[in-house]
Amino acid sequence: MKNFLHSDRLCTWMGVTGQVFGQDGKPIENLIVEAWGKMSGTAEFVRIAITGAGKSTGPGGYEITLADQLASSDGALRIQLLDGTGKPLSASYPFTVQGTCEQNLVVVNFAYIGVTARNFLPLLIK
Repeated sequence: MKNFLHSDRLCTWMGVTGQVFGQDGKPIENLIVEAWGKMSGTAEFVRIAITGAGKSTGPGGYEITLADQLASSDGALRIQLLDGTGKPLSASYPFTVQGTCEQNLVVVNFAYIGVTARNFLPLLIK
């Protein structure tokens, strides 16, 4: 989707954002979201965020900057939810960014189902 987090940097910022929800449907803070991979024109990277720190996304929210320029990922990005010690709470999931001004933000939410976390993409309707 189009970058709505940094209106002053519409075409010079790319990232992933979302929220984490517990079994009760309430947001969870102080977990780690890790994103890694490679984008066109960049070296491989690993980036992390703490849930609850991404206040513009809402409670339990996170925000990870992927690049300060437009680039595509060609399916080479992954994201995973970890506890405070770095232990995985979810599988790692692949995601892509298109590298255009209209598609430079990916939204990935995590929700607990049973004892493991699953991710889901929100349904966006214009």
